[in-house]
Amino acid sequence: MGYEVFYEKRDQWISKQKVFVIAGSDRDYTRSAVQNNLVTLIDRIVENTGSPAVSYKLINSSQLKQLISSGESLFIIDVRNPDEYKAGHIYGAVNITGIELGSVLSSIPRDRKIIVYCSTSQAAISNAQFLANKGFNNVYALTDPYSVYKNS
Repeated sequence: MGYEVFYEKRDQWISKQKVFVIAGSDRDYTRSAVQNNLVTLIDRIVENTGSPAVSYKLINSSQLKQLISSGESLFIIDVRNPDEYKAGHIYGAVNITGIELGSVLSSIPRDRKIIVYCSTSQAAISNAQFLANKGFNNVYALTDPYSVYKNS
């Protein structure tokens, strides 16, 4: 089993957008490979295109709990799948999977801190980077998986 990037094309309708198709011999393996390697893929894309990296910030579970306790207005995005979200999530979080994120950008507030979390820090980081690249400020990626946050 394995995966590789086999097709890349600039989108002719939206400037600076690239479309990547990643295929593998097994659906679950390919999905896992993408989730676990997305940050590396994004880094390589940025290196190859010369696009400047837009920054997001990292936050751990205890820092996030302090931020929530402060009463500051936050927009918390859970990018896990709906079943994981239903099984438990950070209070007040909205479930927007990584696949859906690009199609709901207009519904994400730009005047609040945005926290992105997942069951892996890589997925949180890659989605936070995506939001930062789309011009969102004050984007934070939770470095701990949800299970660590829940048990801390």
